[in-house]
Amino acid sequence: MTWNFIFLFLLCDSVPVLARHEMIQISLCNHDRARTWYWFKNNQIFQRTLIQEKRLA
Repeated sequence: MTWNFIFLFLLCDSVPVLARHEMIQISLCNHDRARTWYWFKNNQIFQRTLIQEKRLA
């Protein structure tokens, strides 16, 4: 299966020491998507979030 990738870098205005890097992988058939979030506080990673999504309709 081949995937497309999107990379995002998000900052939180209300908490300037908090940032999230997000990688989104989308299958070419557009039915499957995976997300990985990397949470940073004071430039140190403190949490990872893995999300698996599937289109239902």
